[in-house]
Amino acid sequence: PEGLTTIGNSAFYSCGGLKSIEFPEGLVTIGDNAFENNNLTDISFSKGLKTIGNYAFDDSDIENLKLPEGLTSIGNYAFYNCTNLKCVEFQEGLISIGDYAFSVYHGGYVNRYSSLESITFPKGLKTIGYYAFGTCRVKNVKFQEGLESVNGFSDCAELETVVLPDGVTSINFSGCSSLTSINIPDSVTSIGSFSGCSSLTSIHIPDGVTSINFSGCSSLTSIDIPDSVTNIGSFSGCSSLTSINIPDGVKRIGSFYGCSSLTSINIPDSVTEIESFSDCNQLTTVVIPNKVDKIGSYTFKNCSSLTDITIPKNVSSIDSSAFVGCSNTLVVRTTPNSFAAKWAKDAGYSVEYIGMEYGEDDNKYQYRVMADNTIEILEYVGTSTEIVIPKEIDGKLVTSIGDCAFKDCSELVGVEIQEGVTNIGDKAFRGCKKLSSVKLPNSLLSIKDGAFGDCVGLLNISFPDGLQSIGNSAFSGCVGLTNVSFPNGLQSIGVSAFASCDSLTSVVIPSTVETINEETFNNCDNLESVVIEEGVKSIQRYAFAQGIGMYMPNIKLNKIVIPDSVNMIDDPFGYLNSDVVIYANPDSYAAQWAKENGFEFSSLKKDDDPSDKPGEDKPSGGEDKPSGGDPSENPSDKPGEDKPSGGDQNQPSGDNGNQNNNTGNNGTTDTTTPGTTTPATPTTPAATQPTVPAATVEVKKPAAVGTILEGAATGANVTVTSDQIENPTVEYTVVTNKKAKAVAIPDSVTVDGITYKVTSVSAKAFAGCKKVTKITIGANVTTIGKNAFKNCKGLKTITIKSTTLAKNAFTKAGVKKLSKKVMIKVPKSCKKDYKKQLKKAGFKGKVK
Repeated sequence: PEGLTTIGNSAFYSCGGLKSIEFPEGLVTIGDNAFENNNLTDISFSKGLKTIGNYAFDDSDIENLKLPEGLTSIGNYAFYNCTNLKCVEFQEGLISIGDYAFSVYHGGYVNRYSSLESITFPKGLKTIGYYAFGTCRVKNVKFQEGLESVNGFSDCAELETVVLPDGVTSINFSGCSSLTSINIPDSVTSIGSFSGCSSLTSIHIPDGVTSINFSGCSSLTSIDIPDSVTNIGSFSGCSSLTSINIPDGVKRIGSFYGCSSLTSINIPDSVTEIESFSDCNQLTTVVIPNKVDKIGSYTFKNCSSLTDITIPKNVSSIDSSAFVGCSNTLVVRTTPNSFAAKWAKDAGYSVEYIGMEYGEDDNKYQYRVMADNTIEILEYVGTSTEIVIPKEIDGKLVTSIGDCAFKDCSELVGVEIQEGVTNIGDKAFRGCKKLSSVKLPNSLLSIKDGAFGDCVGLLNISFPDGLQSIGNSAFSGCVGLTNVSFPNGLQSIGVSAFASCDSLTSVVIPSTVETINEETFNNCDNLESVVIEEGVKSIQRYAFAQGIGMYMPNIKLNKIVIPDSVNMIDDPFGYLNSDVVIYANPDSYAAQWAKENGFEFSSLKKDDDPSDKPGEDKPSGGEDKPSGGDPSENPSDKPGEDKPSGGDQNQPSGDNGNQNNNTGNNGTTDTTTPGTTTPATPTTPAATQPTVPAATVEVKKPAAVGTILEGAATGANVTVTSDQIENPTVEYTVVTNKKAKAVAIPDSVTVDGITYKVTSVSAKAFAGCKKVTKITIGANVTTIGKNAFKNCKGLKTITIKSTTLAKNAFTKAGVKKLSKKVMIKVPKSCKKDYKKQLKKAGFKGKVK
């Protein structure tokens, strides 16, 4: 009837005698299951229809279908099992087609196929759901501009050509056995599968894709895999593939079972797990990367041409069936005394030791001579409990201690490493549980991942001045370690480097370390105080977390000094420690972060030396520091409170007219001018504060609107948007360091003594930052420009500090185009509102 706007759910369900239907103008919605299980052969739609629900016309007998202009969405299974349907024509206005919308049941005991031969897609269509046109008989498909996701053409055995538009991000064409080639646009970041595309001969994968799967592509001879791929699924049954180059960064490779033409494969060092190469009967050589620790069942079964395999010493398990059917002439290349060497000898294979030259000195060190004619210690096979690693062996300088060289030497108590050694390798001394004394040489430059991990007897260690890097988990689990002193010049401390060092009570991070990494001091449960020196820029997640995973944690960390140079903080204390006091300058990023995240804040004073450990007195100018001069002496002192000093009358800190007189312990005066960021002024006796004439104050003016301040923010340019003296502002314009992995937009920047608030982010500010994984938006930002995050293909986390973002900020920024793997962290006070705005803007990821 006229005036009808909605047909409800199941309204005409199983009306077997219904053959045709004509819908009136004005009808807007057809509900779920509305005409399911009917014998409809003729359907006439009218203008105005917007939505067709799930299963609405399931099991109908229609042959041709013309959907009306203005229809926006077609639900899941809407025309499912319409086996007679041959032609579908869509009109402009359509946005989404649901999962299985036009497919036919295919599987189990009943295999039916779609009769659909012709499909016309409109411009503006954005998503085609999973298996939407599964088993259809179309041969050629051309998609129009606006399409973002197409996952609906699996098992379309007659599909030969596909034209994809720029802008599409997600595709899947598994089981399209007649597809010979496809041009994939650079915009694609997600490929479901091309498995079973048996006619596909070659393919180019665009940069940005992280996971691929081409099993059963029996005609595939070559494939170009970009550096962005980290997970390689199955290539099993790719019988024409002769070689494949796997890029650095891939961590896992799936099965290559039955790749009977494959003669060689390059497996990068980043790979930690390999599956099967069974029946690759042309494969001749394989090098297993260093991070692989096991070779599983039937991994190289029936690789009858395999004559040479390199197995690293890290491999600790080889299944008895791993090399079934391989030639008995197989040569295993490995290191002396490794698991692989013993296994190979027991299995009857020839063993050759890798490297240039190997030897064993009188002290039972196994070593190799490297390309530069220096020595690397590979393994210790002696029995001494105290050893001295020599400066030379056979007249050649010892420069390196290799990976796992002394690993699990359970009786080793003391080690002295003589001058010349520059590198201590991965897990070199890991698990030496009785090791209590280590002397490191001044020549040492790097300590690699896990080098001293779980050395539970180690009480202290002195790092040489020239040390540059300490690797991931390098000292994790050293529960007896009571003291560490880092040298100036140290550049990096790795993830979890000192995790679970339960006896540490205080640490000072030197100025040369730019980033305090994730979980660096995690679960150091007796750590009470931390001082971070000026120069450090970021503090990562759980860097100082305590009590994680404990039933009744005893949290002891209560004070941390954070300098002005820090411009990014990401939840360093975990969810258990809310009592830590942040010592920082009032105008610093750390102060703002403390206030926003509910931590107690105490102001540093100008004369405080951040290198002073909290709780210690430090003389200045030959005199004792006045009472209250060190914030860590009394953490309960609040900024702005007056404290007595030497019995003199209290005087509040602050400006005196246009002057800011800051008198330190030695009585000197620091005069600052408007526009200069200064810490809070410490309270000092009135008699020691000289008067500075007002005429000496110079008022600096901000740069003119439109001025580009290059490098004002770390790795980025900003542009002046307001030159008002009382409130100058800038826009974060563009990231200049395109290789940066973490980018933090500061609350403000200071240039030539003028502090500018960062209040906006320009359009495409992060465009092309393919390496960036984390972005932090500062607390003063109110607007984010159009497509700010465009092509940030590796982005995982956006942390928003601002509580005053404009309502359209997320829509304008283009968060709809972000991967659903991206997580956005927002202030607690705005979580409900921001979450609602993000959902409205089309953001598909998690909001925390």
